[in-house]
Amino acid sequence: MQKSTHTLKKYFLFIGLILLVSTTFAQNRGLVQGKVRIKLSADIQPVVEKNLKISLNSTGEIHTGIKQIDILNKEYKAVKMRRVFPYAGKNEAKHIKHGLNLWYELDVDNTVDLNSVANKYLITGEVIAAEPVYAKVLAENNPIVASEAAKTDGLPTNDPRLGDQWHYNNTGDEEGYVAGADISLFDAWQQTKGSSNVIVAIVDGGIDVNHEDLKDNVWINEAELNGKPGVDDDNNGYIDDINGFNFPSFKGEITPHFHGTHVAGTVSAVSNNGVGVAGVAGGSGNGDGTRIMSCQTFSDENGSGYFAPAIVYGADNGAVISQNSWGYKTPGIIEQVILDAIDYFREEAGNYEGSPMRGGVVFFSAGNDGKDDEYYPGHYESTISVASVGPSNEKAGYSNFGEWVDITAPGGDMTFGLRGQILSTLPGNEYGYLQGTSMACPHVSGVAALVVAKFGSKIFTNIDLESRMLEGVDDIYASNPGYVGLMGSGLTNASKAMKTNESTPPNDVDDISVKGVSKDFAVLTWTVPIDADDDIPNKYLLYYSENQFTADDLDNTSFVVVKNGSTQVGETIKGEVKGLNASTKYYFAVK
Repeated sequence: MQKSTHTLKKYFLFIGLILLVSTTFAQNRGLVQGKVRIKLSADIQPVVEKNLKISLNSTGEIHTGIKQIDILNKEYKAVKMRRVFPYAGKNEAKHIKHGLNLWYELDVDNTVDLNSVANKYLITGEVIAAEPVYAKVLAENNPIVASEAAKTDGLPTNDPRLGDQWHYNNTGDEEGYVAGADISLFDAWQQTKGSSNVIVAIVDGGIDVNHEDLKDNVWINEAELNGKPGVDDDNNGYIDDINGFNFPSFKGEITPHFHGTHVAGTVSAVSNNGVGVAGVAGGSGNGDGTRIMSCQTFSDENGSGYFAPAIVYGADNGAVISQNSWGYKTPGIIEQVILDAIDYFREEAGNYEGSPMRGGVVFFSAGNDGKDDEYYPGHYESTISVASVGPSNEKAGYSNFGEWVDITAPGGDMTFGLRGQILSTLPGNEYGYLQGTSMACPHVSGVAALVVAKFGSKIFTNIDLESRMLEGVDDIYASNPGYVGLMGSGLTNASKAMKTNESTPPNDVDDISVKGVSKDFAVLTWTVPIDADDDIPNKYLLYYSENQFTADDLDNTSFVVVKNGSTQVGETIKGEVKGLNASTKYYFAVK
């Protein structure tokens, strides 16, 4: 009897251990195991600037000399601590300015709940941000290799597979295809095909930098190319980064990856070179294509690469556009270190002599869950997020959507067959099809590169670029009545984004009328006027006051902004003013 009781106790102990481990596994699901990132308080900045002394104590735990942190390092068996953003050489002062030097990654016991660990560090007072590292995912399906080339008769370049890139110029000739469900690229190419001084950072799997259709447009770090192996010749904090950097392995040699290579080809495969496909901003075949920088984060598909430093690397090395076709497995996940990197890119990119733009723009795919939810980083207001349509101009079933989406582009739809997807480059001089918001996003990044190629100057800014991108669109909602307001400003149109604004104002609004009132708000309507050089106005200022006013008084008159959305010339648009005083006479005007 005693033997049986003893056995039973051991059994329950064993079950309890399984439950504990299973619970921890569930809590850590979707996380990179055993890793936590902390951002030290600015009060520690002087210590960090003098190089925080990190060492192993006699028991093998990390020791920093910061008491509360060292206590937790011991509790959670931290065996490694390193900067998330490595020492940046000539760029270190900018990193310090933005507090990037305060971010550290810890390797801790991988059997503990990482969210609890992060919270423990956060409440020490020595840390202002703490978070586990979340796994990232690619927004696409598996590639299918294309075996045949189309004809080039009547096409603007001699790339033999251009005829299969319907996403550039959709003629509507195939069943289910809709003419104009494309990015209007052929018209845009009459203005420019790209510029070699525009650099797009591809934060993704590695680009096949030796691909026959990419190599001439791959960014080259001349200092490293002509420098000594094993030396940081340009003092940027990275060694032998000739075409970019491989962050998972922390080396300059780029490992070709199908996803990064496909994305890069859409942005800037060499155009008019008699080979393969054309890139959106791939040039004319005369060395004038947009340069693509490989900021490699995926070495396989587990998403464990260093994404934040990869984004920052682009800004520090000349890129003004950051192309990102990745995200998180679960909605609502936010990593502050990623947001810090995005903010850094927006502010610091382009700040060098000869840059085509001041500041940077960060593009993200919206994700492939087919949902309206908080999918970051595209949900972050400092990015431009891209949803996807197929050749019918209808939202692709996989594409996320929502008021947080900024713009839409072709991403392919395999329900139309193989060729209904997006054709681009694959490693090993191959070409193939993929679908996803991953494929939509580089279309927008490529169009952005064309815009910078045409308008770039010392005074051209990231705000100018964003405005042109979000206003240079076609109506998307006529084909998607169930998603009005949930697919951004419209379908990206390269030709419209590069349209020259002659500063001709729209025709006057002369039929404003009140259509509804309540005790504290009013609804007004008017007809969309013609805008000679921009087709239609993109927004209106609806002014209101309890006193009569004239055009000379507008600077001191309250107003609300009304976006035009998809409303066309001659149609009626509605504006609403809230917070009015009841039983009060108001005057209104529209600009």
